[in-house]
Amino acid sequence: PAAEMAQELDEAYQQLALSRRIPGFRPGKAPRAVLEARFGREARSEALYHGAQRGYLRTIREAEIPIVGDPVFEGLSWEGAGDLAFTARVEVRPAVGLKEYRGIEVSPSDAAVKEEEVEKVIASFRERSAVFEVVSGRSVAPGDWAVVDYRPVEEGAVAPAANVLIELTVDDPKSLAPQIAGMRPSETRTVTLSLPAEEGKAARQVALSLTLKEIKKRVLPDLNDELAKTWGDFNTLSEVRAKVSAGLKERKEKAAAEAREEQVVARLLK
Repeated sequence: PAAEMAQELDEAYQQLALSRRIPGFRPGKAPRAVLEARFGREARSEALYHGAQRGYLRTIREAEIPIVGDPVFEGLSWEGAGDLAFTARVEVRPAVGLKEYRGIEVSPSDAAVKEEEVEKVIASFRERSAVFEVVSGRSVAPGDWAVVDYRPVEEGAVAPAANVLIELTVDDPKSLAPQIAGMRPSETRTVTLSLPAEEGKAARQVALSLTLKEIKKRVLPDLNDELAKTWGDFNTLSEVRAKVSAGLKERKEKAAAEAREEQVVARLLK
């Protein structure tokens, strides 16, 4: 209503009179005409903002509109006199009419733990407990680990390195492993290192002078109660298997519960 907007405008001028310095007048004592001449546009903007907020909030309370979020005002303008009329658009909570949701059927998920799953975890524990043993009296072969030093043939091509441990697999023909096969300790050989493209540099090949220092074999420990004791607070391998089985079952049951919940949600949304 115009009367409320006039009050909003009066309050805006009062605040401006107190907060702004006007030459020749004490704070709050400047005449209205002076304030209108200096701050008319700012006062109308403040009155418009506060009037719109009050009108909007009063309307949603009276109409009991279930709002979600802040409104978007449209057609919002006021020249300092008369009623303020505008449109406010706002998200509202939807009215959901529940249909029959009881008795939703879901597909069961298998939470049983298989023996091979437990043994796979035990095998990974054993792998992490492996040790390296030095091998002598023969050349390096696939399956070995080679301890090498190398330096670039062309200075500055790559940084030299010492005591680098390389697993001899022949899966990647571009790796150093196939080029090292057949070397004996203390032997030096020129090999080619393939480097991928990187920032500012294209893919390239670098010649290295490589010396084999040692041959090592990765040895898996015996799978027994003594090894189990090194994996934590266990006395036997059976205790480890039981612990692993319980952990796998817990994770599977949690995943199964989540899968059932997802099925229920999908049905409800549908």
